[in-house]
Amino acid sequence: AYFHIAHSILQMVSYRAVDITGETLEPGIFPDHSTLTASKPETSGETAATDADDLPAAAVLVIHDGKILAASRRGSEGVCGPGGKVEPGESVEDAAKREAMEEFNIVPLNLQPLGEYKGSTGSYLPSMVYWTDQFSGTPEADGDEMLNARWMTLEELQSQLLFPPFEESLRMLAETMSGYIQ
Repeated sequence: AYFHIAHSILQMVSYRAVDITGETLEPGIFPDHSTLTASKPETSGETAATDADDLPAAAVLVIHDGKILAASRRGSEGVCGPGGKVEPGESVEDAAKREAMEEFNIVPLNLQPLGEYKGSTGSYLPSMVYWTDQFSGTPEADGDEMLNARWMTLEELQSQLLFPPFEESLRMLAETMSGYIQ
C-alpha cells in the first residue's frame, strides 16, 4: 500500500527551478555542479550543532522523473541508494552528499530531511534520511561498493531484494508523502 501511494506522489514531484545559489533556472534544467564537493570533515574545532549530527550514518533518496536512484550492493546485500557512515567532524548532511559522490558520482542538491531510520539491533546503524530531486553529474556506480546504477520505479524496486535500511527509507517516503495528499 505504501509503495502504491508513493508511486503516485513521485509522479507528482515538482522539480524545483532554483539553484543552490538561489538563482532561478529553467524548469527541468539543472546546472553542472560537478566541481562542488561536500565540506571535508574537520579534525578539530566546532562541528555542526544539530540533533541529526548525533546520528552515525546518513542516506539520501534521489528522485528523477518518478524514479529512484538505486544500485546493487557488492556482496549480494540487496539494492539501495547512496548512504553510509558519518566521518569524524562531518555533519550528517555532508555525509549524505559525500556518500552520493563516492558511490554514484553525483552531487545531491537541496537535501530535504525525510526522517530518522532507527536502525536495528547491531545490524544497521541509525541514520538520517534525506531526499532530493536535484543533483548534478551523471549517476554511475563506483564499482567498489555499488554496481549497476539505475533509475527504478517503486514497482521495480518491490521485485528486488532491498537493503533493509533502503527499504525502510522508501516506507518513510511513502508515509511522509501520503500526509500531503490526505
